[in-house]
Amino acid sequence: MKKRTFLVAITAMALAGTALAHGVKAKFGGVMGEANDLQFELVNKNGSGTIYVYTDHGKDVTTDGASGTLTVTNGKVKTEVALTASGKNILETKGDAKLVAGSKAIATITFADKKTVLVNFISK
Repeated sequence: MKKRTFLVAITAMALAGTALAHGVKAKFGGVMGEANDLQFELVNKNGSGTIYVYTDHGKDVTTDGASGTLTVTNGKVKTEVALTASGKNILETKGDAKLVAGSKAIATITFADKKTVLVNFISK
């Protein structure tokens, strides 16, 4: 389990560095992640999560028909909540994701075209 946590942390740091290399910065004060040439911003709103999706050049990507899950790990406690489309480039958690500073989160998102991406985040 420690090995997996370490790998998730290393992957998240690598993805965060790559996101900055493309020049896409967080627009809403969240943390950035990257997968499949897309940028994702996870924003903590009182424990719930909102994910904004952009191209690697900062253009909005539609989330119509998208869904998924957000798995949040705080120490040994793991919480999994559904993600649903809630705007042109937004996915939101349904329920309290228990996001706090230092939470590790993995979003599994399936878009309308049935392509699935995994995105790693470390909440701030």
